Amino acid sequence: MAKHKHVRKYFTPKELAFIEHFMIHGKPMEAYIHAGYSDLGKIRNVMKAQDLLKRPRIKAEIDERNAARKQRTNISEDLVLQRLWTIASADATEIVSVKVSNCRYCWGSNFDYQYTSLEWETKLKEAEEYNLEEPDPRGGNNYTVDRAPHPDCPQCFGAGKKQVMIQDTQNLSPQARMLYAGAEETRYGVKVKMHDQLAALVKVADHLGMFESKTIEAMRQAQLKKIQAETDAIGKELQPVKVEINVVDASNPERVRGEPLNQEDPDDTESES
Repeated sequence: MAKHKHVRKYFTPKELAFIEHFMIHGKPMEAYIHAGYSDLGKIRNVMKAQDLLKRPRIKAEIDERNAARKQRTNISEDLVLQRLWTIASADATEIVSVKVSNCRYCWGSNFDYQYTSLEWETKLKEAEEYNLEEPDPRGGNNYTVDRAPHPDCPQCFGAGKKQVMIQDTQNLSPQARMLYAGAEETRYGVKVKMHDQLAALVKVADHLGMFESKTIEAMRQAQLKKIQAETDAIGKELQPVKVEINVVDASNPERVRGEPLNQEDPDDTESES
């Protein structure tokens, strides 16, 4: 790109490795470690990786490679951002929902058991066929699952019956189709998969720079606390140092308390020079 032509394009082996790995997965800290830089702990690794990304020549190289990739694949940032936002804002209840309906006693006469119309017809036919007494209608014969629970029901106490409803994926809206990630049969039934909506929302926010400054500041504060804790721990481990002072007899400077003075070590003298 023309705006980066003035940037010096020389890279150390580690910088080049960092760029290569970052272009593969887009994760700064992992690229930092894979490039061969020293592992300084998670927080410091993140900060060092961010420092690398801010270097003008590294940033320019990554920008140029991204531009070339977009041209090859015909995928733009707007397209990716729009898809992430669609996933983040899709209505998951279009795919899976929980239906709460009334129980058999909720709306029956005197809160007694209700039959469906088909059940009642079956009972009447059985009674006629086997010459049985006419069955007791009890709470009635118009039960339907489309009614809400009765708040005063003595059987379910207003909780009703809960049922997980999986919608026909052929009828999903375009937004729900992007959220839907497949299904599989398990020993417990059908398992529906969906893309992580919170992760998609965080990626959108990161792309728009909503969290960057707050995240970096939080990392710096955490690093300062860690350094302070390490310093305090070192201070507690320090032991008092015993200091001995030899007094030289002024009348005979070649003796110290009756012992001859040691001659200077020539290696020490040379090393000091």
